[in-house]
Amino acid sequence: MKLIFILFLTLSVSLAFSQDSPIKNRWTIKAYHSKYKIGQRAASRLNRDPSTSDLYRNLELNYGISKNIELGLYGGLFLGKWRNGKLLGIQTNYHILPLFINAKDFRFDIYLCGKLGAFIPPETYSDKSLLLDLGLGIGGAFYPFKHLGVFYEYYFGDLPFFYNQSFKLGIVYKFRKR
Repeated sequence: MKLIFILFLTLSVSLAFSQDSPIKNRWTIKAYHSKYKIGQRAASRLNRDPSTSDLYRNLELNYGISKNIELGLYGGLFLGKWRNGKLLGIQTNYHILPLFINAKDFRFDIYLCGKLGAFIPPETYSDKSLLLDLGLGIGGAFYPFKHLGVFYEYYFGDLPFFYNQSFKLGIVYKFRKR
């Protein structure tokens, strides 16, 4: 209950102070590779070596709903042993810099990120159950051009049957619909 109250309070304050924000009403599109390191629990479920990693190609679409918060969708295709596996989910970013910098736009971005999704195995895989893609992390972006930049995100966690680490590296394009 305490967590729900804190999330509600954070969202309320962000929406109240979201006038003239570099995040609010902004769209971002990300294209990237993500790499997942399999944890011990997921490895035993998948009958795989826990030191192996999986690589995905992904697209992500986000929309800024307040001064600090973006919500979005992501999807990807698996590039490893199970070709045609898919990754789908929702995610959110909480941007930290608008708390300290009052600017219409900035070249650097630092944010906390969270995601909830699923790995959908290919038709050829015998175990048809979904693997949860759940993570909390931190990310950063640098925009050498006004709308185009590069970003990196690192997620962590060690939950039952989940991957325990992942990272994203790619390009990001930001724009506002006029």
